[in-house]
Amino acid sequence: MVSLYSSHKEIIDTAVPKFIPNVVELLRLQASKQKEAHEAAAAKGEYVTSVSPEIKNRTLYGEFILGQVKAASFLAYIFSRRSATAALEPYHNEIPDLIIRLLQDCPSELAAARRELLHATRHILSTDFRKLFLPKIDMLFDDRVIIGDGLTAYETLRPLAYSIVADFIHVNAQLSPQLIRKSVERYCMHLQDNTLAQTVDIMSAKLLLNLVDRITKMENKSEARQLFLIMIDSFENRPLNGGGKLRS
Repeated sequence: MVSLYSSHKEIIDTAVPKFIPNVVELLRLQASKQKEAHEAAAAKGEYVTSVSPEIKNRTLYGEFILGQVKAASFLAYIFSRRSATAALEPYHNEIPDLIIRLLQDCPSELAAARRELLHATRHILSTDFRKLFLPKIDMLFDDRVIIGDGLTAYETLRPLAYSIVADFIHVNAQLSPQLIRKSVERYCMHLQDNTLAQTVDIMSAKLLLNLVDRITKMENKSEARQLFLIMIDSFENRPLNGGGKLRS
């Protein structure tokens, strides 16, 4: 569909409004056992981070999830078309739930599909609709949700996942003090992780420096001071690849 609309841009304004409801309806679908797992977790005040063990045919389930990932990629394309975003307006509040749930439900063996979904998520978060995802930021901080529990995904997708969340934090001026604290703690932790690539170190450092101005404007000066101390300690004691520590 993306190829079709890219080749025939003149049909976007008339065709997309008719097609979007079908795409959203596809994303709403859930395997019954996975839906039950979500409901059981919600009843406990928790959330799902993997595929339900009650799903026996993971191959078929994987094909179903892959189809939904393609649908999410199509939505990301529509978000980039300003003339077509009006068709998404009725679903604005629902789309963050659908995207996050798809990240939760993506099987560990579908690392390529998760990568595509992360790219689609990054595309949506780069638009003015990013504020809709702010209530979901806690789940974006959870590696089990954004990266999953697969070894391949863990080894290959961490830099992409962390950079997506960092970009999301960087451009959001509406972060509460609680979210600022979580951002500082999270990316100080990444800065201390010598298993991550140097590009992640640089990205984490840039984000932390970007948060300095926001921290200085916090009403609770005692908490702001504590966050600065956490950041200074993280920079001072960042391990080098060789196992030592960075000293100025």
